[in-house]
Amino acid sequence: MNEDRLPSPRHHHTNNKKKTRFVFRFLKSPTFYVTLVLLSYALGYLSAPSSQLFTEAFCISRNLEALHMAELTRKLGIDSLILCIDDFRGWLGFRDLVGFVNIVNGDVLLLYQFMQNVVQNNATGSVFPIPFSSGSTLEILCEWGVFGDLIEIDAGHDFNSAWEDINRACRILRPGGVVFGHDYFTAADNRGGRRAVNLFAQMNGLKIQTDGQHWVIDSA
Repeated sequence: MNEDRLPSPRHHHTNNKKKTRFVFRFLKSPTFYVTLVLLSYALGYLSAPSSQLFTEAFCISRNLEALHMAELTRKLGIDSLILCIDDFRGWLGFRDLVGFVNIVNGDVLLLYQFMQNVVQNNATGSVFPIPFSSGSTLEILCEWGVFGDLIEIDAGHDFNSAWEDINRACRILRPGGVVFGHDYFTAADNRGGRRAVNLFAQMNGLKIQTDGQHWVIDSA
């Protein structure tokens, strides 16, 4: 009978459920988010910048760094895209220092506060958050050949975190670009981030310039 050859409705329903679960998992993945950013940039939904600036892993108290970059590039007439790479989770005990950040269902609202600040400062055309860890995001950008002209490193202040971020960042630094960071002089002295910066510069024959707490490495 031809009726025996027809697939059962239950079989179709099971397949549809599997496809739906796969779609939802993909939509929640970091790969989908970064892909959407780059496709939007390529298709012109974002401004077509002549330069790309990356600022990674800064907390809510320092989100003005990205907004300051946006204001400076606007005044200088530089058409730029500033990618802010941060998981926007803060760190253990950060609310003791920044108590005004709200929590809803255990989720700190750092990302939402940051996006609100970007809107209020009319910087939505140049500042774009990527809410994932610096390590995973920099690896993907490197694999896809996305380069930046200016990269700020301001994540963990311990040696291992700073060392990994500097090495990953410089792999996507455009020739002649600049990489810089904060907290060069801290209580960790030469055991933390400063040691990583000094070692990287020494191994690659680069010079370090300092400006207050900032360190700067010019690859030119």
